[in-house]
Amino acid sequence: MRFKRTIATAIFGVLLALLYFTSDFALIDIEKTAIVVAIGIDKDENGYSVTAQIGVPEGSESSSKKDDAVMTGTGKTVLEAIDNVGAETGWHPKLSFCSMIFIGKDVATDDVQTIIDFFVTSERVDNSATIAMTDGKASELLTAKTPLDSITSFALQKIVLKSEWMVSTVGATNLKSFAVMTNSRSKSAYMPVIEVIKGKVESSGENAQSGGEGKSQSGGGEKKDEEVLFDSSSVGLFYNGSYVGRLSDEETLLYYMLIGPVYQCFIGVGDNNEQYFLTIESNERTIDVDVLSATVYLKLKLKVSLADSTEGIDLTSVVKKTVVDRKVLRALENKLDEIAASLSGKIVDTKADIFMIKERIYKYHNSDYERLKDLSIDKFTFKTENIVVSAD
Repeated sequence: MRFKRTIATAIFGVLLALLYFTSDFALIDIEKTAIVVAIGIDKDENGYSVTAQIGVPEGSESSSKKDDAVMTGTGKTVLEAIDNVGAETGWHPKLSFCSMIFIGKDVATDDVQTIIDFFVTSERVDNSATIAMTDGKASELLTAKTPLDSITSFALQKIVLKSEWMVSTVGATNLKSFAVMTNSRSKSAYMPVIEVIKGKVESSGENAQSGGEGKSQSGGGEKKDEEVLFDSSSVGLFYNGSYVGRLSDEETLLYYMLIGPVYQCFIGVGDNNEQYFLTIESNERTIDVDVLSATVYLKLKLKVSLADSTEGIDLTSVVKKTVVDRKVLRALENKLDEIAASLSGKIVDTKADIFMIKERIYKYHNSDYERLKDLSIDKFTFKTENIVVSAD
């Protein structure tokens, strides 16, 4: 018996050695594989145009400093367009490290749900990949030059994915969360909208020259690329998988304060020609639904402290700097009431149930769900209550 075990162990060892020395176990051939870190999806006359940003190891001091490449492929479907990137370049696009997916406005308006569902069911892209839409073409984001990072998608990722100890009001949306929202009973979702900001960066000659070393999309090889910044302070609204509208930056801030905690959040308010900049220390929120009257109650209580103002600070009472005057608190309450009315109006106009009212009714008022499931969100009445108190 012991002899048979020894023979079996020896045979297993020989087989394992053969596999080890003759197979690469599907390891990545780095010379033939394009590590895609971000993709942008736009509409094309033949279907879709996919722009892939490929991470390239940084060169030494004696070699080129360019550490990314942007390539474009077209196809009747998104996957065909991605595969055509490899067919035209000779590199096999690997999407396992793709952490950002940008959706052009034309794609978002048409129908983004089919694309998101494809990525969710595909094993080629991780479901935690962050998605965002652009106000124009997604390819413009990936081809833009920015001083924030050597790779554009990494700079955008820093803006959207902020740690809780940083100033953060932008809620990141990934493939999984967007698919859950669009397939819920509310059939609504949101994602950050990224805009390109031009004219706010003064580049040095060296940076401008290095920015112009890449291949110009317009054919002007000598033209210096303008460096840009990005803004992602607002969100786009989706209903039934299509883009239906957009919240302003103030409406977006209020929405995030109503659905979850915010960290180091700031808001400005004016009163009697004076301007005050307040820190939101905490936000208590409640979302209730009265199923009998089809009324949604949005309640928000903020604790704020004074961060700065044009009124100035009396140094003799500097210990009370964080105390906010009652008139400023009332001014902020009035401002929040106006923003809440505008936010409710956009929800009614777009029918985007981003507060997941239908989902709440199904979970917490299930006996009334059958009666209200076909009632459009624009038939609900929204009532808001905003209370602001000083943190001290």
